[in-house]
Amino acid sequence: MTFDFRLDRPKPVTSMRCAFDTETALIGPCIQAPPLVALGFRLDGGKVHKVMANDPALDRIVETLFQDRSVRLYAHRA
Repeated sequence: MTFDFRLDRPKPVTSMRCAFDTETALIGPCIQAPPLVALGFRLDGGKVHKVMANDPALDRIVETLFQDRSVRLYAHRA
């Protein structure tokens, strides 16, 4: 059996890529896990979407991003 190790060939994309970042309240004494303030994400190099924590759609968006097996997550400074 032989393997093709050429790195210059295009790889098939079978999933959607999602780069995301979160913003939280400030860390302080007794606040080591501050509440979420906003979520920013970008799907497959498209438009950047910003969702504030008080947006009713936030829970549905996070649930979809983390449960959909066709989405590959790339976190900023995770």
